[in-house]
This record gives sequence, C-alpha cells and structure tokens, in this order.
Amino acid sequence: MYSQAIKLAFYLCLRIGELVSIKKEDIHGNEIFINRSTQRRQKMNDDLSFGKTEYTVEERIKGNQKEGFRSIPLTRKAQEIVQETMQLYSEGEYLFMQNGKPIFGGTFNRHLKNACEALDIPYRSSHQIRFTMATTLYEGGVKINQLSTFLGHSDTRTTFHYIRQKKADEQASQIMTDILDI
Repeated sequence: MYSQAIKLAFYLCLRIGELVSIKKEDIHGNEIFINRSTQRRQKMNDDLSFGKTEYTVEERIKGNQKEGFRSIPLTRKAQEIVQETMQLYSEGEYLFMQNGKPIFGGTFNRHLKNACEALDIPYRSSHQIRFTMATTLYEGGVKINQLSTFLGHSDTRTTFHYIRQKKADEQASQIMTDILDI
C-alpha cells in the first residue's frame, strides 16, 4: 500500500494530507479531483501536556479554498499506479487504506524513510517530494501560473518558494552574457 502511495506522490505534486485522502470516486479517467485533506489534531491538556493525536478527513484544503480544490491530470504512468492500487486493494472508499482507514502522513513518511534506507539514498520527506516535483515541472517548461494551479496555491510567490533551481540554464546564461558583455 505505502509503496503505491510513494510512487504516486512523484506524479501528483500533492500535500501529503491530500494524497492520503484521495477517494476512488475522485479519479475520473485521466484526471484526479482534489477536494479533501487529512487534518491532524492534538488537544493540549490543562497540565500543558498533549493528548492523543486524532486524524480526520475533511472537505477542506490547506490555504486558499478556491485554488485548493482542483483537478490534476494523471499521466499514463500515474493512471497505471492508480489502476494497480485499485486492483490490489479493492476494498474501501479511499485509494490508500489500511485496516479500514486512510493511511496517515506520518506513517507514509516512515515508510518513505525505510524505502530510502533500503535503496541507500538520502531520505527526503513527502513535502520535499512536492518541492522536487514543482522544480521538475517548472524546469520542464510548465508556466508558473499553471504550476500554482497544480500545487493548489493562490499566489505564485508561494509557488516560487517551491522551486529549487541549482543553476541557471544555458539560455539564461547566454542572455546574461549578451546583455552585460558590451
């Protein structure tokens, strides 16, 4: 179950709470509708200790509701992962379930860490996957306003925070040289 969720994370640019809250009914052909998220809550006790952690799936998205509710295209590979998951785990309303409940972000990240250790690669959290995918899509030519839509951001300034370019590309370097090398 977690392997499937980890694979799909690399195709959707979702917040972990959104990924684990996907219902099978949210998937329509080559797109997926994002309209809910898992919320984590812990009450503080009178003695300032924390009570039990509770998770709820809510019809709400972090940040701006208008941009948060969105549809995202499913690539052929993402569709294959979704179909395979539905065949392997046909029971339940959520795409990723264990013991009759949706999986949780913290558990997802523990499985992701174990997978990274098994592959002998540095661990990167689910949120870092989101950063990586945003950067990959931007460098691949997705316009910033469209990338904001995929990520569920209402402001492109937030989206720019997710882009982690390590160096300027060849074309940008040449433009700088042409302009400044007078």
